[in-house]
Amino acid sequence: MVEQLLAKSEKHDVRQANLDPPPFRAGRIAAGLEEIWREVERLDLVRNLAELEAYGYTVIPPEKAAPPGFGARLLAGVLDCAEERWGVRLDPEQDFPTSGPTDVPDPQDWSNMLTRPTLYANFPHIPRVYEEALTNPALLALVTYLLGYQCRLSSGFGAWIKGINPSDNFPLHIDGVRMSPAPAYADCCNAMYLLTDHTKRDGATCFVPGSHKLQRQPVPGEGMEDRVAVEAPAGSLVVWHGNTWHGAFPKLTHGLRVSMPLFFCRPHLKTFTEYHNVPRDMLARNPRRFAALLGQQEWRDYRKLEKGGSRLNKASDSDLSMEESAARSDMGVQLMRSTSFFGA
Repeated sequence: MVEQLLAKSEKHDVRQANLDPPPFRAGRIAAGLEEIWREVERLDLVRNLAELEAYGYTVIPPEKAAPPGFGARLLAGVLDCAEERWGVRLDPEQDFPTSGPTDVPDPQDWSNMLTRPTLYANFPHIPRVYEEALTNPALLALVTYLLGYQCRLSSGFGAWIKGINPSDNFPLHIDGVRMSPAPAYADCCNAMYLLTDHTKRDGATCFVPGSHKLQRQPVPGEGMEDRVAVEAPAGSLVVWHGNTWHGAFPKLTHGLRVSMPLFFCRPHLKTFTEYHNVPRDMLARNPRRFAALLGQQEWRDYRKLEKGGSRLNKASDSDLSMEESAARSDMGVQLMRSTSFFGA
């Protein structure tokens, strides 16, 4: 399968990414397939798409994943958010601090920090580079192939930060909540930016190749000997099928393993996060696809504040205040902590 797909690949050009849905053509069962295939070819991601089909995951190297320097800028944004939310300035070359302030939006118990606190961003007060992470052409090409143009960002704009913990062997699982068997097609997928170098000893994410075709959760202990660590440099982008078994190895080294996951789902599924308070200026400076990914063009408004229209039409000129947004974000943090069951 890999060689068949590679045989179709042609030299890619450097025109701007096609981020908007193609026009619908009546009678075309595969409407949009040719367009996304051309985008995959243009970005030189044919082998990565083949790996998604065959193995259930792929690793895009930094030089293909994003423009030069993007990974470093994204890491800086994560560290800025950690300082704002947690009140400490983290250094990826060092371990977690042993103490920190308590009068911050999301205080941490640093004296009992065993492994990997999740950093939740205070949306919509996020660094601009986070917006770039969502509209990255390489990410959208593979996510769109798996889930279609109308997919949604289910959760994102956060980070996993992992410290040393030799006993933390994160179990294998698939993403989302579902009955068994899961659908053969992807109804969700994950894309994760590696913001520090990832090795097996550094607690890398791991996968069981081909496990997405089993369409079920692994039973406890199953697949552990078949795990393959994602060993890749900072700036890489990992994309995987929602059915793929994945987990993480324990972190045996000092310093911090930092990554940013973006979890996507098809439009018929309820997202983990509802992005109600998207500022108009944020929508205006991004491609149309950005609004669709955040559900702003969804006509089935969960809030039912008005009849008809879309969320895009209901975006507030003034938007939520910093205090209102922070309060809503903190409520989401507590909810996610009480229901969190996936990670890597």
